[in-house]
This record gives sequence, C-alpha cells and structure tokens, in this order.
Amino acid sequence: MNNEVKELKGTFKSFIKKDGDKWGLIYFQPENEKSKIVIYAVAPLPMCHVDYEILVQPNNRNYRLLEFKPYKKENTQIDWVEFFKNHIKGVGQKSAEKINEIYGAKIFDLINFYEDNEEELKNNLTTSQIEGFKDFWKIPRNQKTIKELLGKTGEADMSSISFFYNNNLEILYNKLLEIHDNDESIDFVKFYTKNQPYILYTKYNLNLLLVDQFALLLKYSKSFPERVKAYLKFIIQEKERDNSTLLPATEIFVDLQTKTEIESPILKEILIDLCNQGYLFYYNKNGKDYFSLGSTRKKEFFIYEFLEKINNQPPKIFDSLDSSKLNDLSKKQQEAYLSFLKENILIITGGPGTGKTHLINKLNQTLKLNRYKNENDYVILAPTGRAATNISNKIKSKVKTIHSFLRIPTDLEEPEYDEDRELIKVLIIDEFSMVNLNIFEKLLRSCPNLEKLVLIGDIDQLPAIGPGNLLENLLLSNKFSATYLVDYFRSDSKTIWEHFNSIKKEGELPKFHKGIVDLYEFNDLTLTDQLVDLYSKKLQKTDLENLILLCPTYKGNEGLINLNNLIQNKINPQGRVVHTYKKLGQTIEFRVGDKVIQLENRINDEIYNGDFGRIVAVDEGTSSKAKDKKIKIEFNQGHENKTIVYTREEFYNQIALGYGVTVHKFQGSEINNVIFLVHPKHNFMLTKKMLYTGTSRAKKYLAIVTTNKSDYREINLKNEVYKKEILTNLELFLKGEKWN
Repeated sequence: MNNEVKELKGTFKSFIKKDGDKWGLIYFQPENEKSKIVIYAVAPLPMCHVDYEILVQPNNRNYRLLEFKPYKKENTQIDWVEFFKNHIKGVGQKSAEKINEIYGAKIFDLINFYEDNEEELKNNLTTSQIEGFKDFWKIPRNQKTIKELLGKTGEADMSSISFFYNNNLEILYNKLLEIHDNDESIDFVKFYTKNQPYILYTKYNLNLLLVDQFALLLKYSKSFPERVKAYLKFIIQEKERDNSTLLPATEIFVDLQTKTEIESPILKEILIDLCNQGYLFYYNKNGKDYFSLGSTRKKEFFIYEFLEKINNQPPKIFDSLDSSKLNDLSKKQQEAYLSFLKENILIITGGPGTGKTHLINKLNQTLKLNRYKNENDYVILAPTGRAATNISNKIKSKVKTIHSFLRIPTDLEEPEYDEDRELIKVLIIDEFSMVNLNIFEKLLRSCPNLEKLVLIGDIDQLPAIGPGNLLENLLLSNKFSATYLVDYFRSDSKTIWEHFNSIKKEGELPKFHKGIVDLYEFNDLTLTDQLVDLYSKKLQKTDLENLILLCPTYKGNEGLINLNNLIQNKINPQGRVVHTYKKLGQTIEFRVGDKVIQLENRINDEIYNGDFGRIVAVDEGTSSKAKDKKIKIEFNQGHENKTIVYTREEFYNQIALGYGVTVHKFQGSEINNVIFLVHPKHNFMLTKKMLYTGTSRAKKYLAIVTTNKSDYREINLKNEVYKKEILTNLELFLKGEKWN
C-alpha cells in the first residue's frame, strides 16, 4: 500500500469504533466495488448512509480520511429505512419501514413545518420518534445533508458549500448557518466577499484562525485593517487575563507581527491609524510604551465616572440597629458598620477569619430595618456559587452570584434589559478581589440608580482572572471610605492564620505546628507518588468534601491533570468509566464516584463555575449512539443535594476532575483540609499573593508539600516573590488622568 492520496466516491456504512464526535473507525463502501475499506476519521465525522466524495491516504492497513463532501448520485434510490434507523433516535427497523412506507423523505418536510403537521405526525409516530426527528432536524448540518440528498440545493449554493468542504471549513459553514438563521439560500462566499468577515470573530466570537483562513481564501489582504484589529483584540485579551490593561507595546507589536506576517513599516502605519481612530490607546510611562484596547479603556472610564458620581451624591443615611445588637462587633467592625450607615461607597478588606461575613449579616439586618427588601431594593452578590452558598447559609438570607443576578453564563454575554435591576439601590459584593472589570462594568450598567455600594474582599489575595485589579486600585486610591479588618476570631485555626499572615510580612518566617500546619519535603523523583499517598492517608480521617489539593497549574508531571489522575487511580480504581478524553496530551477518565468540579455556570440549574459534585450514575442510552449518554452528578448545596443530568457534550465542556484544583479556581472558598503543592517548577507563578491565597483556604489543617530541592521558608522570605506589575487605566483615572 503506497502513500498516494486517493479520491473515492461511495457511502460510509457503519462505525466499527468511535469516541463520541471526536474520532471513529468507519466501514466505507466505494462506488462500483464489492469490498468495504476501513477509514480512520477525526472530527467533524461524516454521516453513515450518505454518499460522499472523499480523499483518503493509506494509514498502515487502513486509510485516513483527509476530506469529504456529500454529493447527489444520479438516478440512485436512497435507502431511507437504513437512514432513519441509523440517524433518528427512537426509530428501529420496523418503525423505520413503517415511516418510510407512509412518508418516505416527505417526513422531513413535515418536521420542518411541525406546527402545521403536528396532528398528522402524532397519528402515525410515537412521541419519542417525533422528538428524534425534531432533534435531528435542529442541527443545521443535518438539514443541509438532507437537502443535498433530495436535490433541493441549487448549483450556486452547492458551489458555496463545496468551497467550505474543499478547504476543511465545514465547521465554519455550520456556524455561519447558525448566525444567519439557517438560511441556506445565502451564498456565504459572495456575502463575505462583500461584507468583511472578521466581524465573525469580533462580534460572534468564532474561532479567529478559522475566520482568518476563510478571509484569506476570499483574497482579503494580510494588511486589511479589520484583520489587524481582530488579531489585536485576540492578543490583548489573552494578555488581559493576567490583569494589566496597559500592556508593553513592543510585546504586542512582536506578537502581532508574528501572527499577521505583515511587514514592520506597514504594521506601524496601521497601528498609528488605529490609535487615531480610538480602537487602540497609546500610553508612555517613564519612557516605556504601552497599548490598551480602546474598548477596555472605555469600560474603565465608565467605572471611574460611575463610582465618582455615587461617591459625590448627598450621602444616603440609614438608621442603625439597636446598640445591643452591635456589641459583638470589634472596634474595626464597628468602624466599618458606621461607615456603611453614612457613606455611599464603602470598601472593607480583611483576611479569612476577620469577621467579614459576620459584618455582612449586620448590614443585611440593617437594610431590612430600613424597609429595604432583598432582591427588590438591594442584593448581596458573590463571584462564585460556592462563596454565595457559604454566605447565604451563614446569614440565612438570599445571596446570588453576579452572573445569576445578570442572568448571563459568561463574561462574554451581554445582560438583557431588566427593569427590576433598575430598582436596585444597594449592592453588597463579597470576594470582590475575584471580580474583573468586564463583569463589574456590566453590573454597574445594569443598576443605573444605585445609591450605595459595599465592596468586601481580601486585598492580599490573588486578583481576578481577567482584566483589571479593581480592589487594589480602588482601595489604594484613598478616594473611598475603607476599613481594614485585622482581628482574628476563629479559635480552631489560629495556627493556620499565623502561618498565612506571616507570608504578608517582610522578613518573617512562616510558622508550623505538627498536625495543624505541616511541611513535607519529598524526594523530587518520588514526589507525585508520596503526594498521592499523603492525600489517601488524609482521606482516611475525613471525606472528599473536606479535603482539597491545591496547585498553581494543570500542566506538567506535577500539574493537576496528572495529579488528579493519580489520586483517582489510588482512591477510586474500580469506578465505572463514564467518559474519557484527552487534554494537554494526557488521557483523562471519569468514573462513577469521582469528585468533579463545574467549569461553567448553569444559571437555570443554579449550579455555578467552581461548584463541586460527585458522579453518581450514567445512562448509556442506545449502544450505537454515544450522544445519547446521560451522566448524573450530585451536588451538595449545604441544605440539600441536587442531581443534575448532563449530556455527553455538556459533560465534556463543563466538568473536570476535582480532587485537586488551581489556587485561582478555589479562591473565595474555604475547606477543613488543604494540601498545597509548592514546586520549584512553578516558581514563576509563586507570588506572595499566590502563597497567601493557597495557604489561607484551610480552616483546620494545612499541609505544604515541596521537594528536597526547594526551601519553602526561603521562598517566603523573598520580599516580593516573583511579584508581577499590574498596570491599569482605572488606576490612572483615579490618580487624575483625563480621558483625552
């Protein structure tokens, strides 16, 4: 078998083996040949019982699929019985024969106009069969395939479709159909030749590499300004994840030139034009040049003006609780409470155990005393579901996540107008250090009639993932009333408090106490095995809900992907495997009984990014259709257990193993037992804020794990410990910088 690429026509008959929609081994029947061949394909996978033109290349004893596109065979009858049976959920051999006898291909016309044909369909099909056809028809790619098979696609449209298939852009084609309301009459090649295509990234967030490939094939120039704008947005937003909104201009220029392949003089001229247009902002500080996205700077200026406006309004005065109800407040807590009564903006900062939640409870009681209603006149918010649940359980009052309040799943979404949010007069936001400027700007815009704002957080913790350094910028500006809580109130973890508190102090060695704060210096060669053994031994004295491994990164042998796998194999080796995929080159299995973490907000289910659960069951569905698989995860939400059912695709996108998580992901949460890995390979991430945040998550027990080649005490003695500089426009506005 040589390696020459072969062009074939024929039909894919059946899958021998597949992993969902990611890859598969498929029998292919070439046209006018008796024997089938085996083809290996990766996503997007072709459909069975559809005629294709394909390109394949020999691969050992089989073939590898390079390209495929459907085509209509002349004078050939389509076997709709086989098609229905293999592609429609709930349809078997006998029901496929019956449906074909009654309707044949006409069934798809009836489904397309279901409301007009509902009664007739219900007379001949079961509810599950109707739902199966409707689910199939919802997918734009399936509609396109059926129309091609029935010859309902015009020549111009087929030419457009062929363009996408010939250039491996079928994924983009399906996305374009979604954007254009499944209107297959549009010739997307002609449409986006006349209308610049980079809007597909800047507005619709489609993959920029696919969009760029499409645009270049349409003969757009590499120096096309909209292309440069798209790549600028991509590069700068990636860097904004590390908080700075003013970024080194040289760094941006080098990255931009690498990705766009535009000659330096031409690129400089384009950037000057973009600065003049306001798309890009240029700033010079101490002889160094910086760039910022104009859109980001605009958000920062809005936040600055909004806060200035509230702060300068006549103060909103509240009646106080009876003094007898304030006797349990420390001097600093009382100071913060009195500021709340008379100040329009108040910032409260303090570490774990300094009584921030206790103070929130007093503020909540005071608002009720002043006839303010929770969720009508005021709301208490937190950035994560875990933090919101924790506060809610302690103060016995409703606390929402910011995303659920705005009813958006991610920071990328824009909240819909809601007149109820315009009635909100007071916002209390806990764990404010975790709030980035994108979500904060959306929140303030949604509450235009705000009178009082309380921001609560720990300035020594890590800043948010995303643009901005809000808590630090606002606190250090000295423009707003602020209280620093310093007294520690937890009697059960004073030793842990002394340890993480010492990290903040220059020249002070961290304190240890055997059995409460332990330091393990494992051999570098056996560290991962010893770490897993430590986790397993600790689990014998507690449970998974009260134990977590923290680490700065998922990457590498000492990263969380590998460590989660090792812990799983140690403590849950026999659990039934429910799902498998690869990430960063490593295979990850999920088993019944595994501890997992939610990665996206599910607003309707009230399950949020950062919530932990446990896989409790799996329903495989029909064995030939992996997409039918349903996986059940149980979440403990304090007062109740909630079971959520995930489709295979939802599970893949939203769930990760949760025996260990990053420090960033666990920020805002506390747990009884923490094992914190501080490895020399992670030195570039080990800021004092990283060390402080990781160690301060523990309530009863803290284990620091490092290697015999690293000195944890010495790392803490370093003054700034790999401190990174964060530059923001908001900081400049607060210092008096003008918009122009």
